[in-house]
Amino acid sequence: MVIGTASKTRKTTGKTKMVTIEETTTRPENLPATEEQGQSSLDLSMSQMEKAYSSYMDARQQVERAYHENEALITQACERAERAAQDAFDSTISNALKRREKALNEASRKREDAIQKMEEAFKSVSESAEKEYEESAAFATKERQDALETAWKKRDEVMEQAWNVYSRMSK
Repeated sequence: MVIGTASKTRKTTGKTKMVTIEETTTRPENLPATEEQGQSSLDLSMSQMEKAYSSYMDARQQVERAYHENEALITQACERAERAAQDAFDSTISNALKRREKALNEASRKREDAIQKMEEAFKSVSESAEKEYEESAAFATKERQDALETAWKKRDEVMEQAWNVYSRMSK
């Protein structure tokens, strides 16, 4: 036996739900007034319990949805942070490799310059030493030649004197 009818309308504004309930009760004509009041209170209580349960289930679904949305947002934030960290890592490694390559190239260039300068210095010192050797050898050769000439001249003079003395003595 139906004592009354209830209708629900829902209005959603933002994240808050507002539920408006309109209830109309029709009174059967063959029921006495006391039974009608008991039934009406029971129907009203049942209706309120159904509304409360419905509201509870809606709220539970909203909380569950909110948790899933929050989980998705947190996951997206973590993924963005991970991408940003990876990008920063990649950039740092790339820059470090470039700086290392530049430093090695610079060191290699300086090494080559130093080797070239050392080779030029070695060549210059070698040429200078060779020239000094040749000059010293030429000077020593001349000195030796002069000394030999002087010695032979002295020998000849001494021998001439000795023969002169001998010839005077032998006459």
